[in-house]
Amino acid sequence: AFVYIAAFKSWILVPDSRVDAVNNRLIASTEETGLFTVAEYSPAEGEAMFNLDAYPNPARLNGSARIHYLLLKDTGVRIVLYDCNGGLVWEKDCISGGYGGKRGLNEVEWDLKNGSGAAVETGMYICVVKAGELTRKTKIGIKK
Repeated sequence: AFVYIAAFKSWILVPDSRVDAVNNRLIASTEETGLFTVAEYSPAEGEAMFNLDAYPNPARLNGSARIHYLLLKDTGVRIVLYDCNGGLVWEKDCISGGYGGKRGLNEVEWDLKNGSGAAVETGMYICVVKAGELTRKTKIGIKK
């Protein structure tokens, strides 16, 4: 089962949803509210993460951005942000089973500051999230 999360503007897999073939029904539980659909989904061998997104995007310079992703299992996660020139801006490691590394929907907040604690400038940033052997990328815009 998938649920549509308006804040992410995307469908996400409901963790632990399963088919009860004996009784011909789908079993799923979530605390999210929204539109639901049933779709066949078979994750690729070794796939650990999907649905990487950031909200708000673009973010306001004096605010923050929340990086969202869905993990299919507890997995160590590394989040790295780069400026458009490839310079390292910010990085965060999340341990398997901990904040940002738990199975299901995860949200990690970026305070729009670099690794030294200084506010970043307006512009576009590249967010790279690695979970297990899988790497996903998205862009985060910052505006005044």
